[in-house]
Amino acid sequence: MQPISIDVEPQADNQVTIQQFSKAANTHWQYVLATDANLLERFHVTELDTVVVLYHNHVIFDGVAPTAVQLQKVLA
Repeated sequence: MQPISIDVEPQADNQVTIQQFSKAANTHWQYVLATDANLLERFHVTELDTVVVLYHNHVIFDGVAPTAVQLQKVLA
């Protein structure tokens, strides 16, 4: 399973700010900068820290700021 972070604020962020965040957070996965509302609409993202877990193109979890325990249960 490969995590991907999608930044949905192109008016506030750019490739440089995403790289700075990735370095500060010590993350090692891919980041994508969404430039339209398509992903927001498709996955019903209504606020920051929304997490959507897909498995074989099906949503198996969506929630806001899930705990590590919640994610571990989904990914088990």
